[in-house]
Amino acid sequence: MHLEQIKSFLREKKGYLKEGGKRLAKILKISNVELCKQAIREVQRELRFKKISKAKRLFYDIETSYNIVKSWRTGYGLTIQPGDIIHERAIMTIAWKWEGEDTTYSMSWDKGNDKHLVQKLVELLNEADEVVGHNIEKYDTAFLMTRALVHGILALPKYNQFDTLKKARAYFNFNSNKLDYLAKLMGLNGKYEHAGMKMWDDIIMYDILGVGSQKTRDEAMQEMMHYNSIDVIQTEEVFNRLRVYTEHETHHGVIMGKPKFTCPNDGSENVELVKTYVTKTGYIKRIMRCNDCGQSYILSNTEYLKFLNK
Repeated sequence: MHLEQIKSFLREKKGYLKEGGKRLAKILKISNVELCKQAIREVQRELRFKKISKAKRLFYDIETSYNIVKSWRTGYGLTIQPGDIIHERAIMTIAWKWEGEDTTYSMSWDKGNDKHLVQKLVELLNEADEVVGHNIEKYDTAFLMTRALVHGILALPKYNQFDTLKKARAYFNFNSNKLDYLAKLMGLNGKYEHAGMKMWDDIIMYDILGVGSQKTRDEAMQEMMHYNSIDVIQTEEVFNRLRVYTEHETHHGVIMGKPKFTCPNDGSENVELVKTYVTKTGYIKRIMRCNDCGQSYILSNTEYLKFLNK
């Protein structure tokens, strides 16, 4: 009995996938235990792939309010103590979209209360296989975790993140690493030109202190949510340019139940060897490239040999 016959048997009788190689070999009355183990691994991988046809990549961005504080005077070199805070900063709006979808979603706070925003974002990040944003490691996700702690909303201790700001700093030497600059330099649309600090003031002053008008506040909130959504779209566009030149943070192929030699960006098996190099400790490494999405990645020689024998 050859490999494909064993796999066909396992596909029809999935219960035997839990038996193990030795037990399966005995059931099928064959001596090659390793062949049975291989068949079990490959069919299990097939079944995982059927369950996960594509890894979930989330793009997101937040806009936050400023602290409202007590201060005796203005100027430089002032010390503002935590006890001087009248109202803590919070998340005002969130915007997000899933890779492969055209729709961008957004939500706003409830008169200064961001608990429902935090709950929604935590749910989204928990669902995602990879999270993408600009400066999310040190700001957006860190701020979200802070607000989750304040509200007693349980979040995971770690999320797989691709931070476009961090990648821009690590791999390139741009004049600026701001999202707007990167987008324009790459020939993409720049950031949405909003009303500036007045937009924040019109919302915060009305929602927290009751100063201003409902109409002005609502117009400012609509503008902020639009601005927030445009940032998410822009982040995805910049990500798609940067990722080709940088190392991946999550292996989507493995998430989809495919071998390690597949493309880490989309799981494609349409990949090829670009270059071989040897490390200073004598390990052979292979630089691969995906012919479907252009992603380059490094593969161990062991995994490369599996690619050749697929």
